[in-house]
Amino acid sequence: MRNLTKEENEKFIDECLKRNGCLYCWPTKGNNYSGKDLPRSKYKDVYDCSGLVTASLFSAVGIDVRGTFNAQKLADEADLVNLKEVKRGDLVFYGADSSNISHVMVYMGAEGKNGPVYGSSGGNSKTVSPEVAMRMDARVKTHNTINYRPDFVCCGRMRIDNAKVRG
Repeated sequence: MRNLTKEENEKFIDECLKRNGCLYCWPTKGNNYSGKDLPRSKYKDVYDCSGLVTASLFSAVGIDVRGTFNAQKLADEADLVNLKEVKRGDLVFYGADSSNISHVMVYMGAEGKNGPVYGSSGGNSKTVSPEVAMRMDARVKTHNTINYRPDFVCCGRMRIDNAKVRG
């Protein structure tokens, strides 16, 4: 397992940014797990928070964890990073504590600052269609600081299995 290279991290960020403005959708059996960017999804180009991260990772380097990684699993698999060492492309986790992560965003600011985060936000478990997302303004967007939510837990740097990286 290793962290993304500088080039892979830039590709990951570019893939995230391509999805700016896409609507949020909570994945359920009823919408064929829309929000995870899976081939069977009922709605296309919609993302929950971890779906944005995993779809962008898949597009950037070919590692497919879209259907199996939620925010908690992303946190469990990441290398923890001190807030003073956070850098662009690191993941920012929210929830009750490190064992109860419920949301993930991508850090987009300067190294070691409380800068902007980017991701799919504004929705919840009732946001199961694009129509509901539009009413709630739940979409992929930027927030000015890591502390845009009161339940910030930690930052992490993604670790990937080198054997699964697309060549």
